[in-house]
Amino acid sequence: MYRARIRAVRASFAHLPYGLINSRPTRNSYANAINDSGHLAVTAEVNGIRHGFLDRTDLAILAGVTYSNVHDINIFNHVVGTDGGSGAFVYYGGGNVKYLPWPGPAGVSGGTAYGINDRGEIVGDTQFDPDPMNSDYHAFLYNPYPASDSQMHDLGTLGGAESFAYGINNLGQIVGESESASGQWLGFLWEKGAMQALPTLPTTGIPGGYAKAINDHGVVVGSSNVADGQQPHAFMWDTVNGTRDLNNLIPSGSGWLLIRANAINDSGQIVGMGLHNEQYRAFLLSRTAIILRDAHGDSLANKTVDVYTVHYDPPVFSDSLLGSFTTDSLGELHIPNLSAIAGDSLKVSMRIHQEPAVKHQSILSTMYTLTLDNAKFDTGTSAMTYSRIDSIGVHT
Repeated sequence: MYRARIRAVRASFAHLPYGLINSRPTRNSYANAINDSGHLAVTAEVNGIRHGFLDRTDLAILAGVTYSNVHDINIFNHVVGTDGGSGAFVYYGGGNVKYLPWPGPAGVSGGTAYGINDRGEIVGDTQFDPDPMNSDYHAFLYNPYPASDSQMHDLGTLGGAESFAYGINNLGQIVGESESASGQWLGFLWEKGAMQALPTLPTTGIPGGYAKAINDHGVVVGSSNVADGQQPHAFMWDTVNGTRDLNNLIPSGSGWLLIRANAINDSGQIVGMGLHNEQYRAFLLSRTAIILRDAHGDSLANKTVDVYTVHYDPPVFSDSLLGSFTTDSLGELHIPNLSAIAGDSLKVSMRIHQEPAVKHQSILSTMYTLTLDNAKFDTGTSAMTYSRIDSIGVHT
């Protein structure tokens, strides 16, 4: 029986865009994917045999898929993975399991399905050469719709012999790892028919890593070497910020070393595996950034604002300028060393022109929303615009 107890790590994340939740799974259990509804694809050992789970539902019992690994889940709770005896499969619910075509040598089966998007497109690795003497595996794309196109498509490599596709988003962007012409294993991004290598984290050893998942914002997560003979580090990559070490986005002294980032959803939640106090554990990272949105719900991207904390000691309001900040391409506002007293408020002023007399004004004419730790605080239209903060920087 699979058991998982998830508890929050109570800590201050005052200067961090991510909070941390500690998962304590059973022995040799791995949380491999999370969808936008929060459902998990998990692999766990049951009596020494690996079983795939949808949340806490054992697919071996429900669908007869034994000795399996599950790797991804889409919004419809369709799960993909590999069965040790029959190869790559997709689980559609109930007892409905479909095994993918095998284009490799006759008389054997194999391949692994690692990723599935909400359109039902599946990626993974398989053998494309029917010659039994050629054992190279290549990344594939499989589209079950229409039925006339239900075949494996070879995505190629970065110049080496093999490649493996691990994730696909709803835009058809695919990530994975491939051997390069020089023999290095690198993460890749495949889109519009072309495969490109992703930059690794800085390393004192041989560069290498893999990209495991990509969300619909184009944010990639995976694992990258940092030094020969040491554990790799979990990373995230996007076109704006480049490659970042996730260990730099969690509290120092937390006891965690984040090794692998396995999945990311469109809310920015990341699941993976790391060491917590020298024990292997699954982790869940959740965003705690402030997001500025307009009255229509659209994010305010690339806008410069002045942010104040406001304290009310009746009958006096006093404010303190935290500084000027620019939202990123998603409208997220990251404020280093953000701190306030419980019950304080935020005042956000948007710059509209640069004359010395009027450098900025409070946000005018429309309603804006600040989002912090999944709680929404509405700001109004008056000159003094406030958002109540009950427990800033604390995730419980």
